[in-house]
Amino acid sequence: MGYRKLVIAIIHRHIRFIGELLAEVKEPKTIDELLEVATKKYKFDWTQDQQVKRRCRWLMSAGMIIPENGSNRLGKNIPLRLTRSGSGLLNILEIYEPIVTIFDYTELERKTREERKKIREKPDLPPPIGVAQPQKKEQTIIQYARCEKIRAWVLEQAGDICELCSNKAPFIKEDGTPFLEIHHIVQLSQGGSDTLENTVALCPNCHRHLHYGKDRKRKEQKLRNKINKGALP
Repeated sequence: MGYRKLVIAIIHRHIRFIGELLAEVKEPKTIDELLEVATKKYKFDWTQDQQVKRRCRWLMSAGMIIPENGSNRLGKNIPLRLTRSGSGLLNILEIYEPIVTIFDYTELERKTREERKKIREKPDLPPPIGVAQPQKKEQTIIQYARCEKIRAWVLEQAGDICELCSNKAPFIKEDGTPFLEIHHIVQLSQGGSDTLENTVALCPNCHRHLHYGKDRKRKEQKLRNKINKGALP
């Protein structure tokens, strides 16, 4: 991979709508058309085209896209197209199509009101009382000693980006560091090693998904593939 492609690939990992922009200009599009894609398809709250223009300039300077009229200047009404170099980079980037579910909130609210009404009308369904003093249960927990150097290294290399979904950490901790959690791809309780090859930094949502989600095996394989390809630090 050339130097310019490597730079854009790194930017794509940390910034939204880089590789996606490349994918969109396989068919030439203007700045306004790309802004419409960003707001309607990817649901970004961009009201002006500055965010799109900035990304286009980065990609133009790297030789990944070019104005269709052959100019070296970015024009609002001049369609942009993919170059051969941009097409080559696009083939190796992971581009995710947004999943958008459309809810009929009016219908949902109506059904909710009807369900609540049915519950209130049932005389044999009293509300739960709860327990004032819950019973205590004793549990034996086995903890595995973890290497703090491995943990610190993985968090440092990840920065503020989740290594599974590539989104930023949800918030910053009191000490100023991004909140990411350490996850072992093969759990320590299952014989996994506490090494860099088996350790990743994840946002809390992805971390819980890998432990409890129904498609966690697929996501675990995705992490393994990234490590095998050298896509993770």
